[in-house]
Amino acid sequence: MGLSKKSKKRKKKQEVARSRRRRQASRRKQTSRHKQRPKASSPGSVAKVGDLYHVYTQSGLNSLLVSGRPTLVDFWAPWCQPCLRMAPTFERMAASYGDRINFAKIDTQSSPQLGKSHGVRSIPTLIAFLGRKEAKREVGLMTEQKMRRLVEGLLPEEEAEEEVEEQEEEVRAGQEEEHEEQEQKPDRPPKKQSSGFAKYIKRIFGGKKD
Repeated sequence: MGLSKKSKKRKKKQEVARSRRRRQASRRKQTSRHKQRPKASSPGSVAKVGDLYHVYTQSGLNSLLVSGRPTLVDFWAPWCQPCLRMAPTFERMAASYGDRINFAKIDTQSSPQLGKSHGVRSIPTLIAFLGRKEAKREVGLMTEQKMRRLVEGLLPEEEAEEEVEEQEEEVRAGQEEEHEEQEQKPDRPPKKQSSGFAKYIKRIFGGKKD
């Protein structure tokens, strides 16, 4: 026999109540997770791994901006393929210039508020800061050469000139080595014309009579 109308209504009420309890439990979990996130002044707002700083809050970013050194920030996300392709280049720049410039990464998926507060609408985005002021912004996948120019533009003028001089010296050294190798190679003697060719020319031009 089928259920009566009262039984159906009672069952429906029970299902609605169970659904409401599940939603309430889900909200409580989300609230507890939010409370466990580091506060703006917490030590977990920024962490250094190797030559890179991983920033999670604005206070963590501020601690780098007021350090007295330029700061270059990579806004990225784990699902962004161009971001992942550019990551090794950013790491190489950090390994080369990390003693003079702060290199930081901000995951816009786990810290979306940081991306929004700095007007990041597309990733990857690199923002260069001099003090607390934004000095340069580049959007999209960058080549190593273009990123190096951006990084060297953040260095003080004296250091940038030294970098250029070192690169020029390397180029000159390479050119001198190539020149020495060419001088060491023996000059090839000019090719002699074959006797058959000489006779052919003589027969054409020398055999004519005025």
